[in-house]
Order: sequence, then structure tokens, then C-alpha cells
Amino acid sequence: MTVGEGILTRPVMFLSSYTPLFIIFAIRFTGWPLRTVCIACAILGTTSLLLLLRRQKATSPSVFQLTAAEPAGGEALSYLTTYLLPFMTIGSPDARDIVAYIVILLVMFTISARTRAIQVNPLLFIFGFIVYSVHDKNGFTGYLIAHKQSIQAPRTISAHHVTNDILLIQTQSDFEPSTS
Repeated sequence: MTVGEGILTRPVMFLSSYTPLFIIFAIRFTGWPLRTVCIACAILGTTSLLLLLRRQKATSPSVFQLTAAEPAGGEALSYLTTYLLPFMTIGSPDARDIVAYIVILLVMFTISARTRAIQVNPLLFIFGFIVYSVHDKNGFTGYLIAHKQSIQAPRTISAHHVTNDILLIQTQSDFEPSTS
């Protein structure tokens, strides 16, 4: 386990990042059992992300002196290519189709959990968060999740660790110019 990371953090980040996909599946599938499962996954993904972010706000923040900050939007766009998957769905998939989708999701989880793709989460953008790629004076390199705020370096901020390379800004008032 890494700084600020619980055992469920990466699965929550993954599940919540595919919440829009589950909503698309619920719209496209014709059978109620599949629709119900997809709606349940969407609700679970949304709720778990909100609870994760709320839990992180309860932890002690750390101070970071940002030397670089850039929106991570380009990475989000490449991530969205995985959303082409629902357009290959069949309205009434059989058991083999469902197993194939589960295998694809497991492969995508494995890859995203071991790479930086886990941070790029469309649900964060939908909720009005902005994700930045940041570097700080002490060597931290990762992502910063900020709510509706523009981040420009140099800045000194207080942030909570979500994972060892994902930060959540403490408050909107933490946007002070760096004094060094």
C-alpha cells in the first residue's frame, strides 16, 4: 500500500471511471437484468468515488510547492477511446458476449491499475473537477484533482494523498502564489 491509499482506492477509481460506460450499457441493453446490473454498477461507481474523495478530505493534508502544473485533458481524451466499446455492443448480448465484456474490463483494470491511466477519470470531469499533471519542488510527480479551480505554478498548496501519485486539493482558498 502507498501513501494515502486504501486497498479499495484503485478499484474505486477504476469503477467510477467507467460509470458513464455502464450508463451507456444500461441504455443500449434490452433486458432488464443486464440494465439493472449496469445501473447498479453506475450507482456504486458514483457513490464510491464521492465517498473516497470525502474520506481523503478527513485526512491530514501535506504542503506541496508546485513547480509545474498542466491540465491532464490530453490524457483524458486518449482514455475516452475505450468508450468505443459500448458501440460494439449487442442490444441483447448472450452469455458469451457478457463474458467477453467482463474479460475486456478485467484487462482494462489490470492495465489501468498498473499505469497512470487510473487517475484519468471522466466522472471527475463530469462533477466539475479539473485534473492537473503536477511537479513539486521536492520531487513529487503526479496528478492533482481540483474542483473548478485553475492551477498555475509556482503555487504552494495543501493537498491530501488519494494514492501515492494522486492528490486532492484541500480547499479552494489554498491557491496562494509561492513565496519562494
